[in-house]
Amino acid sequence: MAVSDPARVRPGWGGPFVFLITALGLFGCVGPADNALALSIEMRPLDLPEPLGRDRRVGEAELLGAWQLRSRAPGFGGFSALLVEGETFLALSDRAVLWRARIERGDDGTLNGLDGWRSVPVGDPARDDTEALARLADGALVIAVETPFALRALESRPPPNTGAFIAALGDLPRNRGVEALASLPDSGIVALAEGRETDGTHRVAILDRSGVAMRRYRTESGFDPTGADRLGRNLFVLERRLSLLGGFESRIVVLDAAAIPAARTPLVGREIARLGVAMISENFEGIAATREADGAVLLYVISDDNFSPVQRTLLLQLRWRDRSG
Repeated sequence: MAVSDPARVRPGWGGPFVFLITALGLFGCVGPADNALALSIEMRPLDLPEPLGRDRRVGEAELLGAWQLRSRAPGFGGFSALLVEGETFLALSDRAVLWRARIERGDDGTLNGLDGWRSVPVGDPARDDTEALARLADGALVIAVETPFALRALESRPPPNTGAFIAALGDLPRNRGVEALASLPDSGIVALAEGRETDGTHRVAILDRSGVAMRRYRTESGFDPTGADRLGRNLFVLERRLSLLGGFESRIVVLDAAAIPAARTPLVGREIARLGVAMISENFEGIAATREADGAVLLYVISDDNFSPVQRTLLLQLRWRDRSG
């Protein structure tokens, strides 16, 4: 869910889904202004509360690093979705801007910094609340606009049956639409709605070449899905809860991605990490997963500051090993 102060840039793209010939291929062709912006992104290590500063355990995961990102660059912030691909870091702002940086790693593979920041518009920030991002099996990069729901492909055509996919999710309430989007092992797409149905579950839509299938997703009380990424058989879902007493709480759950299309009961993830006021608390909305050479999973989590002076853009890196068998 985003709270933005829209800026006027250029006319909208039009239509419920479109083929955007933009951006990613143009990142290497940016001008001097973009180079200047790259120098203005500050990545400062976060002071960790005790006991997190000692043992670095967050549930089943190990916290490798935590940083606050700050910049005066126009449009920086509001990050609602994340992808990490090799040494490339992609963060989607809910003002329809895609930011890219180069990952710098230490000898052990952990994140040391982000350099060479570039940005490109992927819609109209006065209208498009872009909340989710996924890389499909065919290489297409797709983004989801929350309200009204739209699915857009960068440098590719929209997947087959996109119209039916949009229709299945198009009636979701404003600011309670799709915030989590991920690919599936069989080249499909799965989208999870933030808003709850009358039975307390969240709507799930699966898109593949055969059509659209609907499922349900169940969270712990008060939590809503805000981000997702798939790595192999694992679908990682980031969930968020906000309360007067607890502030922002977040948890990461894992599901068997291959089992999702055949599910006949509400999908339920297994919690592997939880964040909150006693540890690190912010409006976390984006998650990305990569695999290390030894099989461990690196999880990156980013927060949406809503372009508010009282919120922060935080980036976390965690390591998780699947010991479930």
